[in-house]
Order: sequence, then structure tokens, then C-alpha cells
Amino acid sequence: MRIVIPLFDRFTALDAVGPYEGLRFLPDADVVFAAAEAGTVRNDAGSLALIASAAFAGIDSCDVLLVPGVIA
Repeated sequence: MRIVIPLFDRFTALDAVGPYEGLRFLPDADVVFAAAEAGTVRNDAGSLALIASAAFAGIDSCDVLLVPGVIA
């Protein structure tokens, strides 16, 4: 099962990391952080960075799309 968590600048860390911590233990789960470009994306406070291992253009499908909140 492929689970994609898209990361955008100023994402809410708990919204991305909390579900990731639970979902990564599912049998056969492939959890992927994705962004406009692969690389580092910072949270809303700017103090935490996650690495997007894939670019949106490289994601052709997924079974679950989990979208974290973003501070506007």
C-alpha cells in the first residue's frame, strides 16, 4: 500500500509526523513524503525540516493521500 504525504512550505509538523509514525508500522506500507521538488521542506515554525524523497511529478498513483495542514 502506497501512502503519500505531500509537504508544502509551512506545513504543520504534527499533521505530517503524527500520522506517519502510526502508518509506517502497517504491513506492506510504503510511506512517501513528496513535494514540488525532492529535498528539504520546513514546517510553519521554520525549526523542523523533513526530506521529501519524491517530487509530485514522480508520483503516478497512491492508495492513501494524507494532506497535512498549512499555516496561511
